[in-house]
Amino acid sequence: MFCASCGTEVNSDTVFCPKCGLKQSDEPTSEPQKLNLMDRSNGLIDQVINKFRHILSVSFFEKNNSLAKTASLWATPAAAVLGLSIGIVAAIKNDSFMMCLLGMLWVVTVAIAYYIGYRFLTVCENSLKNNETSVSSSDYLDVCGLIFIAALCSTIFWGLYSSIKFSNFSVLIGMASVAIALIYYVCLLLNPQLISTRIAADNSAGEDALAIVMIMYKASVKLATIMFGGLTTIGALFLLYFFYLVISSSRNSFLFSDLSSLSGIGLVLFGLLYPLGIYLMFIFVYLIVDLCKAVLSLGKK
Repeated sequence: MFCASCGTEVNSDTVFCPKCGLKQSDEPTSEPQKLNLMDRSNGLIDQVINKFRHILSVSFFEKNNSLAKTASLWATPAAAVLGLSIGIVAAIKNDSFMMCLLGMLWVVTVAIAYYIGYRFLTVCENSLKNNETSVSSSDYLDVCGLIFIAALCSTIFWGLYSSIKFSNFSVLIGMASVAIALIYYVCLLLNPQLISTRIAADNSAGEDALAIVMIMYKASVKLATIMFGGLTTIGALFLLYFFYLVISSSRNSFLFSDLSSLSGIGLVLFGLLYPLGIYLMFIFVYLIVDLCKAVLSLGKK
């Protein structure tokens, strides 16, 4: 006879399996029980997904969202003042009033960009609430979440490997930025209520296909506040570093082509205008999706 748990051959009078310790049944089994290893593999993957869902919970996202919004209140004026200060220092070192005017123009630009972005944060939130998405099964979201988890782990591994292999710390910074973005996407996919997504078992295959596309766009819209505050803060830090270079440099020349200057300016403007840009993309894609839904509904009638 064979043990019902591990399949080890045991004597008919054996009480406990010598390998796994399971108490043997009085009725012997003529064949070992087939162990489904893939069931155990699936169970392990489910545990990993649930672990990420527990860590990257709704409260996790809401706390980070609130933190990003608070950061924007400090980072935006800091970026404006730093840009103006860089312009003034550059004007003094180069005897060029034009540099001072550019600094003033930067302050006005930042103020306008913040106004636009801040207004569209509310627009983005309302658009998510007013445009609910449905999928036929939560398996879609779990699989998408698993793919992003795999991408997250790969990004972290590749970033560490590349930075050590090539002794290039900038690679690690870039990979860390990608990893942070992937973390938020995993959070939203595993908590679909954050992006107004529900389960509807009567969805057709075509509706599911449209839903998967919209979920990714809705996740990008939901990240508007985090991008608004996060990128603006990082851009302000780049400008702070560039301001240090300007005041500590003994050169009489000033170039806006410096990488840290361009990075700081670009990140601040991109972060502040991200809500506007992602909303325009969202409504354009949603228009196409609505047309596709209308075609699919005709097929049902």
